[in-house]
Amino acid sequence: MSNNINDINEIKDQMLKRQTVGKIFTEIQKLKHVDSNRKEKFRKRWLWELIQNANDCCKKNTKLDIQILFDENTKNLKFIHNGRGFQLSELWALITQASSKQSSEESTGQFGTGFITTTILSPKIKISSFLEDSGNDFEITIDRSGETHEDIAASVEENFSLLENLNCTEPNFFQSKTTVFEYDLNNSDDVDESIKAVQNGIKSLHEHARYLLVLNTSINSITVNDTKLSLYSDSQKFKNMENMKMFAVKNSAQQDYQYVAKYDFENGSLLTPLEKKDSNFSFSQISDQTARLFCKFPLVGTEKFPFPIVLNCDNFNTELDRDNIYIGDPLNTSILDTAAASFKDILNSLSSQTEVDIYNVCNLNIDSVKKMKKSQWLNSILETINNTRMVETSSGNLISITNQAGDIQVLVPTCAKEEYFDDFWELSYKLPNIQITSKDTSSGWRKIINNNFTFENVQQEYFRNKDLKKFLSIFNNGEEAIEWINKYYSIFEKADPKNLSESLLPNWSGEFKLAKTMKYTSGIDELFDLLLIIIPEMSKKIIHPKIIIPQTILSNITIFGDKEQAKLMEDRVLGIMHRLDIENNGKRESENQILFDKILIFFSKYQTFSKTNLPTLYKERNKLRPVDFSEELNKIGDIITEKGISPDSLKNILLNTEFTQAVENGLLDDPELIDRLRHEILHTPEAAIKVQKLIKRSVTNVYCSLLSNPLYTVPSTVELWKKESLSETVFKAKKQGRDILIVVRPTDEQKIIFYSEEELSTLSSDKFELWTDNNEIVTPVSLGDLLRTTQITEIPLVNLFTEKDNE
Repeated sequence: MSNNINDINEIKDQMLKRQTVGKIFTEIQKLKHVDSNRKEKFRKRWLWELIQNANDCCKKNTKLDIQILFDENTKNLKFIHNGRGFQLSELWALITQASSKQSSEESTGQFGTGFITTTILSPKIKISSFLEDSGNDFEITIDRSGETHEDIAASVEENFSLLENLNCTEPNFFQSKTTVFEYDLNNSDDVDESIKAVQNGIKSLHEHARYLLVLNTSINSITVNDTKLSLYSDSQKFKNMENMKMFAVKNSAQQDYQYVAKYDFENGSLLTPLEKKDSNFSFSQISDQTARLFCKFPLVGTEKFPFPIVLNCDNFNTELDRDNIYIGDPLNTSILDTAAASFKDILNSLSSQTEVDIYNVCNLNIDSVKKMKKSQWLNSILETINNTRMVETSSGNLISITNQAGDIQVLVPTCAKEEYFDDFWELSYKLPNIQITSKDTSSGWRKIINNNFTFENVQQEYFRNKDLKKFLSIFNNGEEAIEWINKYYSIFEKADPKNLSESLLPNWSGEFKLAKTMKYTSGIDELFDLLLIIIPEMSKKIIHPKIIIPQTILSNITIFGDKEQAKLMEDRVLGIMHRLDIENNGKRESENQILFDKILIFFSKYQTFSKTNLPTLYKERNKLRPVDFSEELNKIGDIITEKGISPDSLKNILLNTEFTQAVENGLLDDPELIDRLRHEILHTPEAAIKVQKLIKRSVTNVYCSLLSNPLYTVPSTVELWKKESLSETVFKAKKQGRDILIVVRPTDEQKIIFYSEEELSTLSSDKFELWTDNNEIVTPVSLGDLLRTTQITEIPLVNLFTEKDNE
């Protein structure tokens, strides 16, 4: 009978060994061929398997100390804890892969054990511990390096023999007992990968240590080589919230503290890291590497779970790999609903306290939100984040992310290079009709709001299909607007030069166009001014003269230089002269003669340039003069002959600088000249009404002409210009930054009539311009124009110089 029993027991033993070998071999093969994503999780999870196992071994009324020693030189890892030892049944289960723990809890790993994942470090694990019942020390090596069933069977047989002899030794209860799991990474098939796994595991521990120690008060400390992590202080209320308390975790190596806020609700808690600023605490950003879900221990793999802060619940139904929870599970759904309501309470309680950096508890993984099936708890979180008035704007107000219609109503200034953010924010702050985040909170809200305001947005909203006049209306004056644009492009070039090539710049007409489709001028300004009179459409192809062009753009666009301008002008003017000769027998309209006069002035000022670059036109410049110029010149010849003045003497007088300055600066003070310009009118009611209409029209037309001329600066509206005027026809302006006075006169009857003393007083100053308008042509009129049209050939200077001397 006894023989039969022995036979049966032997059969049982053999069957157990075969099952054990088959199971171990299968699970090892699965682990070796697992996909890369899950293998990456195992590289972080192995340490949590050991910590969770150690926590289950905590003795009553004591706290657990865990030590992790890793020597990268010898490639040796030790995991040590001072909890209770093994029950013999637990050791049998560990060897047969029946359980991962030194406890009676059920297995949680996909392979029937979580412990097997630690073989990713080394296939050989040496365990040094003691039996809890007898106190006997033991040392056992679990070898999972075998490539065949026979190799695994030999290792299992050796382990079984060791266990059978453990009860034969005398008990020993007097030594201080610890349990050590030792991994020699040199036994790994890929030593570098094993080292990386150890490093990843330790990194994951540091990432989660503050939450781990707050949630598991049975753990006194965790030491990694020379760094000891421990819960340092008792809890205290956070911002006077009853359900929210603060904890501090000490790092011995850095001699600093990591702070955590913990909000408790029924069967769970919400946790978020804190940062201490002086004596105040605020929320700090949760790392992307932090698991969002805990079941006392982090569920590694839930880093992208769509919950804004860390959520812990011991009652979660987790998936087999403990890397997520079952989303459709009713218990899990109930926990998530309660957690969402608790999160809403946190935001409602702290939304007005901007110093807590509340945006750091609002960060949801957008991709995970999109993939997650919409549910009550997720909708609640999204509504709470979007509808709570907690976003501080540039004006200091608190608004919600979305308006009542559900549209995002706040923009976050964003710069490709962070060092230029402050400059771009200051630019954005000056733009109207937008709400932007405050400077200090912009970086925090950027991920949450996901509605960035960039250099490209400025282009789209304010430049594309717009003109400079509309943009100028944003600012107090034109100079401020041009300064803003130049600063914008200066920062744009430094912060995001790659996208600058597609930028829009204002052309000479004020329209914003693609920079690469335009040219820029260089050289003599007066030359291009003439060219614009001849070819007005050229203004659409040239960049505005007051714009400082970024070097990146400048290197990719064409220069429209003096020589090219001169050639084009010469061809066009010669064409005009030829047409006038054919069509009008040499007769000229006033605007043509005004153009020709301006060209003659240019020739006089830039003789050398004109001879070289406008050779044909310069040689024929006499044809540009008025038709009766020869006759008038003969009259002058008669006068100088009669007076006995030689041509050289007259030339010397005209070239004398003092003489010309006297004419330019004080000629209009001469009473005789003023009398020539003065015109007395009848002050009838009908005439007054007519004059007022003409003046009003001319003032508006001249203002519009000056506003569009880049050389002049006037107020942003004609009403403001009138408000600052000296009289109804005398106005202030700037020309190239210099203060001048503008006299406006209608010329409907082909003549200029001066009505008021203010006009004549202004003409006596040395900083004035006379502008005329006949409802078709708006143009400045010079002293030369006046002398030619009035045919004044003599100007007495005796009284003029006498009065100047008396002054």
